Parts: sequence; structure tokens; C-alpha cells
Amino acid sequence: MLSIKKIAPRVYHLLVDSRYDLAMLCMRYQETLESTNPRFINQPFTWAEFMAWYSKEYPSDGAFGYSSDWSGFNMPFDVVKQVHQRGIPDMNMYDHIMIGLYDMVNVHEQSCYLIGSSPESDVLSHEMIHALFYTNEDYRNHVLGIISEYDNTEMYSDVCAKLLQEGYNEKVHKDEINAYAVDDDLEWFEEVTDVKAYYQMKKELIALYKEYFDVVELSKKSKKKK
Repeated sequence: MLSIKKIAPRVYHLLVDSRYDLAMLCMRYQETLESTNPRFINQPFTWAEFMAWYSKEYPSDGAFGYSSDWSGFNMPFDVVKQVHQRGIPDMNMYDHIMIGLYDMVNVHEQSCYLIGSSPESDVLSHEMIHALFYTNEDYRNHVLGIISEYDNTEMYSDVCAKLLQEGYNEKVHKDEINAYAVDDDLEWFEEVTDVKAYYQMKKELIALYKEYFDVVELSKKSKKKK
């Protein structure tokens, strides 16, 4: 079972009962945007090709662990249309569902942002921060301004190296740093050389978020989210 509803201006929430089905719905589209393998960025690919690569790059007891690795998703909804326009060599039921959802929402408004979650994982507030980063240009510019002050620090290099190791494309690092800093206290961010600098940046990003938006209940340590 799944549902989709508008939860903020230009933001739609896709709720899927099964975490596995959520991951399979979003995988092709999320990886088209931000895979760590350039082969899959903005290019048609088959599930078999992606699964073979991912299983070797991010092994999970020798199996394909994508749905276990990732608990939430976020993307500009237009990526669904773009993927279908490029052509899908192995169209499946998940692709049919996604283009159907896109067409249904696009009838009402364009240039929307999609966030996906399941009841199995508490990731909605994290994914909502990504959506606000995308849909509110003023907020996004202020976030980038704060993080850019740390660009040349060892702390920033450490955080980006960890994000890359965990499977995040470098083009989304600042977006991810903001979402994790505001919404989570991940232990692996505490592995940075200069923890004090990280917590100073975190403090500034949380204050900025509270300045722009109603305070949401922030979750604690949790699994990776896109």
C-alpha cells in the first residue's frame, strides 16, 4: 500500500508501507540524480547493471542491500519524467507506478519535490529539510553561506570524505551536511578531526532552520537517508 499527499508548498510525501517497495520505487530515479558511479548519472541503465555494481561497491553479506542501506528518499519530482523521456530499457511495475504518480501530481502543479518514507523508519523530518533546501531559495543560499565558511577546514574535508564513503555523491554533500546537522547526531560525524568546529557549524545551521521554519521534532541517531 502507498499514498501520496501534499505536505507543504511544492512538497509531496510518498508513504509506502514496505521499506523494500519504497527503495525499489525510488532507486532508479534517486541514483540517476546522485549515484557515486558516474555511469548512472543522467543515463539510462538496467536494474541488473546497477544491482551488480552496487553489490560489489557496497557489499551486504554478499547480497544486494540497497533497501537496507537507505531508509528515506528525496528528489525533484521532474526527474521521474526525465528518466522516462530518456528511455528505460527494463521498464517494470515500479516505473509504471512512479510515472503514474508523477502524472497525477503534475496535473495540479509543476516543479515539485518528492520525499519518500515508510512507517518502518523515522526519516520524515530529515527528508523535509532536503525539500525545504530545494524549494526555498533564500534558505538554501543562507545554508550554503554558513557551510562555505568551513570549506577549507580539515573538519569539512573529514565530513565530506565520510559522506562519500557512505555512498553520497559529492554534489549533494552540502545538502546532506545541513540535513544531518539539523536533524541527527550521527556518531560518524563525531569522528572528524575538529569536533568543536563541527558542532559550531551544526549550531549555526540549527539556528538558521529555526529562524526560517516552524520547529519540527528532530530525530536522533538513525540509519542513512538520501
